[in-house]
Amino acid sequence: MGNQIAIIGMSVEVPQARDIHAFWDIIHSGTCLTRPFPTERRRDMSDYVRYMRATTIREVADPEVRYHDGSYFDRIDGFDYEFFGLTPKQASTTDPHLRLIMRNMYRAVEDAGYAGRIRGTRTGVFVGFAANPGQSYMEYFNRVDSSLVQIGLVGNVPTMMANRLSSHLDLHGRAWWWTAPARPRWWRSTRRRTRCCSATATWPLWPVRG
Repeated sequence: MGNQIAIIGMSVEVPQARDIHAFWDIIHSGTCLTRPFPTERRRDMSDYVRYMRATTIREVADPEVRYHDGSYFDRIDGFDYEFFGLTPKQASTTDPHLRLIMRNMYRAVEDAGYAGRIRGTRTGVFVGFAANPGQSYMEYFNRVDSSLVQIGLVGNVPTMMANRLSSHLDLHGRAWWWTAPARPRWWRSTRRRTRCCSATATWPLWPVRG
């Protein structure tokens, strides 16, 4: 097979498109996804911003919370934590990016027809990911309740984006994460030897209640 790669399963989840078919409809129609920040998430985010401002040393002169128009998910708190072997608290302290990647990598495996066939095999998981710089999800819940940091640490380490699925499916291949714009040097040699599940994500998310 040499250096050839076969893409046999896909999954997409972006604002206003929960699957690859809806995503294709958006591309085909040329629909613009830019819109105001969702009302339901705005309430959660405004509560957090007010709390953060109330705990700062210097008083904020302008109390209004403003939001930019953008491409936003309506909700990011829907996650089947039991399916992935997590407790409710583990799930709520897991970075929303990681939750989305876990769900869509598994859906891609299902789409390929391998969901029940790769457990215990030498299958690798490779994730390319980049997020907007700024506040992290762990910083968000640490400000609210610092006792959650220990339980939430694993769910906020970028390398766990690959390891979570690998552990869930008992995969024995490599599990690697790298910043999305870069391709690791080992990619060429690894892809020759290992069946792989790969994901690339660049989802900017505001932190809200998990």
